[in-house]
This record gives sequence, C-alpha cells and structure tokens, in this order.
Amino acid sequence: MTLLEEALLAARGWLAVWRRDSQARAFFGDGQRALVTSLIAVVVLHAVTVTLAMAAGEPDATLRAYTDVAQFAGVVGGLYLYIRAMGREPDFLQYLTASNWLSVFLVPVNLGLVALLVHGSAAPPANAGMADLLVPLVSLTVVLLITIALILIQFRATRLFLDFGVLKTIGLLLAGLIGGVVGAIPYWLLAGPVA
Repeated sequence: MTLLEEALLAARGWLAVWRRDSQARAFFGDGQRALVTSLIAVVVLHAVTVTLAMAAGEPDATLRAYTDVAQFAGVVGGLYLYIRAMGREPDFLQYLTASNWLSVFLVPVNLGLVALLVHGSAAPPANAGMADLLVPLVSLTVVLLITIALILIQFRATRLFLDFGVLKTIGLLLAGLIGGVVGAIPYWLLAGPVA
C-alpha cells in the first residue's frame, strides 16, 4: 500500500472515529509497518513546515526543528508510560499510528487557523464598517469550534482505541502535555528567555 493510500484510509478512519463507528479501528494498522508509515508522513510534513519557516526567515528554525523532534519524543514517551500504567500497552501502536495521522491532517488546519488569527488580529481602520469588525469575531469563533471538535475527537479516539473514560482520557492528555514540556526543555535552555 502506498503512502497516499494509507493516508486516505487513515482519513476515512478518523471520519469513522468522528461518527463513533465501532469499526473505525480497522482503518488503522496495528503493527510496526503502519506505525512507520505514519511516522514517515509526520517527518515529511514536518520537513515541509520547517522549510517554509526557514524560507520565511524565522531566525531559529533549525533549532526549533530539533526541539520539535525532542518534544514529539517526549509526548510519545509520556503517552506510552501512561498507557502502560493503565494496562493498555498492546493498544499503544495502533493508538500512536492513528494519532500520527491526525497530526498530519491537522497541519493544514493549523496553518489556516494561523492565517485567520493573523488576519483577525489586525486592527481595523478608524472608519471600519460592520464587516471589518466581524472578522476578528468570526476568526475567534472558528478557532473555538475547531478546538472543541479536536477535544471531542480525542475523547472519542481514546474511548475507541484504549477503552478509556473521561478521567483516564484527561490523564492521558496531561501525560502527553507533561512529556511535551519535558521534551521542550532543551529548546528553552538553548534559546534563552523569551523577550
């Protein structure tokens, strides 16, 4: 199966997760090959975003790229330790594969959100009409709706893949967050304080 075919299958899988289809797991492989394919997609997309950042003149794009890898490893480590502690270790590879594909699909969404926020945060001119004043409100509303949808899909995924309830899902999200923070420490140490 090609990378594109796996990406399309994963997209169908995430739509099935959204619809609460109990068969959604079947769209994601549960072995090392499926995990490696999803990691390849993550790496390719990450390389593209880093290249775009460098082309845009971001001064620490290279350092940020290394930090993103360390942060990703921290998140995966935190998720693994939590899932293992909850006794669901056999489901980890399939959950991580699905999570990787969701990350790949979210990059275009994130870029769109950044564009909306940048456009929406521009100060309207003094003679702004009603339409100019609505842009920030619409931008914020779209961001909030997408954020709520992402939280819902994450809860549905943990219920489907790991059979976690609400409290365990919150614990999983916190474990990933803590792992990501630990992974980002080298960046904070090397980049120094934010001005």
